[in-house]
Amino acid sequence: MLTEASQAILLSEKGTHLTFDLTGRQAVADTGMLQQSGVWSNLPAGEGYIAPLEGKTTGTLVIDGMMAGIGLLKEPIVATVSDGRIINISGGEEALALEKILSEADENAYCIAELGVGTNRVAGLMGSILVDEKVFGTVHVAIGNNRFFGGQQHSRIHLDGVLMEPTLILDGKTVIDQGQHVWL
Repeated sequence: MLTEASQAILLSEKGTHLTFDLTGRQAVADTGMLQQSGVWSNLPAGEGYIAPLEGKTTGTLVIDGMMAGIGLLKEPIVATVSDGRIINISGGEEALALEKILSEADENAYCIAELGVGTNRVAGLMGSILVDEKVFGTVHVAIGNNRFFGGQQHSRIHLDGVLMEPTLILDGKTVIDQGQHVWL
């Protein structure tokens, strides 16, 4: 569904309203099936993800579950995104910590790199991004590098932020409604 879509809109009751251009990009299904030479995955498996077109994502992103490099969030991190880049970060101590990480990395660290959907029904939010980004009913947005899965953006970092109970709309069709997969 991510590969077929040209536009994604991500919403949440916490204030996320982010629009992505997915035109021509190929999504990856992380199934954990590692039975052929050269096949790549991380474990536990259970996500679909895509590199949105660089410079095209715009809106407001509110990360309220977990942020890689920081951990489980006590207070949401709010990011304003324009032309594919985070131009402002607000929130509490965790927002300040993210801003420090990004400021010490490189310019592309602020760029939107990934839109991902958690599909693992047994994963639970626990403070480890390799598990948390897979939680069924969540969506994650990453910043930084996306060259290793079809993007054109290089950065020293790749950090995922997990949104709880999001709504995801692909080409006008709601596929996740407040954390509930409605395409099943």
